[in-house]
Formats: sequence, structure tokens, C-alpha cells
Amino acid sequence: MIIGALNSTHSVKSNDSRVKNKNLISAKQNQTNSATNPTIENSNYGKATVGLNKKFKPSFGFEPIILAYAALYIGTVAYACYKTSVDDKKRAEEAQKVEKEKQRNINKISDTLGIDHKEALKYHASFLKLAEIPATNDGNEKGLNAVRGYGVEKYRLAVDVIAPIISRQKGGYDSSFGIPNGVVLYGPPGGGKTYISEKICEHMAHFGVNIENIVLDPNDHDGNAQKIAEAFSKGKERYKETKKQTVINFVQDMDNFLVDRNKKLDFVKETSALLYGADNCAKDGVIWMCTANNPRNIDPALLRPGR
Repeated sequence: MIIGALNSTHSVKSNDSRVKNKNLISAKQNQTNSATNPTIENSNYGKATVGLNKKFKPSFGFEPIILAYAALYIGTVAYACYKTSVDDKKRAEEAQKVEKEKQRNINKISDTLGIDHKEALKYHASFLKLAEIPATNDGNEKGLNAVRGYGVEKYRLAVDVIAPIISRQKGGYDSSFGIPNGVVLYGPPGGGKTYISEKICEHMAHFGVNIENIVLDPNDHDGNAQKIAEAFSKGKERYKETKKQTVINFVQDMDNFLVDRNKKLDFVKETSALLYGADNCAKDGVIWMCTANNPRNIDPALLRPGR
């Protein structure tokens, strides 16, 4: 178009005056036609609109905003897909770990009881079922069902702690598998230790196990020692009378109380009281449970077999 217009201008200039007059007449006719048949560009409204478009057209429009929202949406969807992929991978890895733990326990049952793998598998399933609370899937789960993740830890708690206790509570305890005297849940602050310990207690309370929650006072060492001694004494007496077992649950992180007596003497009374009460306490129907940020701070004597 631009080249054609230049060529037309050049040819007009190279013609004689008659061509020029003819062009002038054509131009006047075009003006008359424009006046008698105005287009929207030639009308006042059209001129104002064209002028507005030319003079006041903003340097940016809605396109950048739309693009920004589109990029944000795409980024959000991409992150959600990535997060889902990562979560699925973690769940798959966790399931593999649980399966390895399961096979290890089945092999242990087979060796301990002298039965083949198929029978050990049935035994394991029936034993684990003792610790099972049916899921409600309504957002109000009880016990370990309410804890998300921690597949291996929940499996170990079910097999090594909850199922043996419930088995004995129901009168079908198999002495081939021992009940621990104590359970320590450890990890950095904010990892969910306290929540999990609450759910463990809720899980066992569902099956009729007595839960004794203890809160210690950092400024009352004599009172703390008395609380601990009384809790063990009452739990053992209850088991003798009713065969109902007791879980003594220390609510606080106990690496602040049950410290190594060789390093800190302030809480030696609490540590001594627990050492005495926890000595083979499971056979008397009592186990103790606590949380700790760093179990190395707990007196080593409390972590030895038999306590």
C-alpha cells in the first residue's frame, strides 16, 4: 500500500495539466461524496473517537493484567500438581517402609512360634487387628487414625505397644511378645510428639485401658516425686484387683525433668522415683510414656531394658 501510493503520486506529477485538472475534479467529487455520504470516520462522533484513540490511547491496557492473572493461575496449578506428585511419592515410600517392617515382624513370628510364613501372616493380621479402630472417614477419627503420616511409627506403636496391651486386656496375651515398660517419643519441637502421645492414649482408652496424665512442677521436686510414686502404686494395685492396665502419660517434654543425674542434680528426685516405679512395671500392668526433644538428655538408666 505504501509503495502504491508513492507510485501514484509520482505518475500524477509526470502527467500534463489535463490529468492534474482531472485529478482535482476527482478530489472535489470525493469531498462532495464525503459530505453527502459521511462515513463514521468523517462524522463528528467518528472524528472524536479517532482522535481519542490516537491522542489518549493508554500505553497499556488490560492485556498485561490478564496475562498476570493467567500466569498466576498457571503457576498455582503447576505448584498444586507438583505438591501432589511429591506427596504421592512420600506416601509410596512410606508404604514401602511399612511393608518392610511388616515382613520383618512376620519372619520374627515365624521363627519364634515355629510356623510357616503363611501361618505367620495370618497370626500377624489377627494380632494387629486387636489394635484396630475402624475408620469413620468423617473427619472425627479416633486414636492413631487421626494422625496423618508417620506410617512406620504408627505401625510400630500398633504392633509393639497397643496390640500387646489390648491382647492382655482381653485376656488373650501371648507371652512370646513382650510389652514395653516405657515409650519415649522424641524429635525436634513442633514435630507433633505431644499430639501423637495424646492420640495413643485416646486409642488405648478406647479399649478400656486406664490413662493417668501427670503434669510436673519444675519448682516442686518433692511433689513431683510423690506424684510419680503414687501413679505407679495405684496403677499396679488397680491391675491386681481388676486386671485393667494403666498408661502413665507425662504431659511435658521429660528431657527437662528426667535429666542425667551425673550432669544435673536438680531433678534427681523425679528421676529416682521413676527409676523405682518403672522397674519391670509392664508385668504389673503399668507402662509409662513421655515425649522428649533430645532423649540423650534423659538419664541413661531409664532407657535401659527393664525400664
